[in-house]
Amino acid sequence: MLKVLAEVYETTAKCNNGAIIVSNNVIGSCGGGIFNGGKMQINDATIANNNAANDGTYTGRGGGICNYGYLVIEDATITENSVEDRGGGIHNIGTISLNNSVVSNNSASYSGGGIYNQNTMEINDTTITNNSAVVRWWNK
Repeated sequence: MLKVLAEVYETTAKCNNGAIIVSNNVIGSCGGGIFNGGKMQINDATIANNNAANDGTYTGRGGGICNYGYLVIEDATITENSVEDRGGGIHNIGTISLNNSVVSNNSASYSGGGIYNQNTMEINDTTITNNSAVVRWWNK
């Protein structure tokens, strides 16, 4: 089993061959398990039990994955991640292709329990189930 906390900015990364387990990480800000700001491909992986919390300056986004770049995910399980703002499983501001995967049992304190998408996302043959979010409204 390989445990990693991956952050990719202006480069290309590939995670292949089923040996990738990203789990039990906590980060303030964005990307509890993986932050991608470049180009990344994830194949046959599990991203589980990660958390993106508020760090005092930035709100927590993307408990499992926070994507600002280009990301391809195939044959992955994204489960039981949590976030204090948006995107318990995935928070996307870039471009994602999500294929043959499962996004389940993730939670967000604000919105997008499983996925919070702000840009381009293509989803194929993927199960999205049992995710939760609580939308809070503030009086100003």
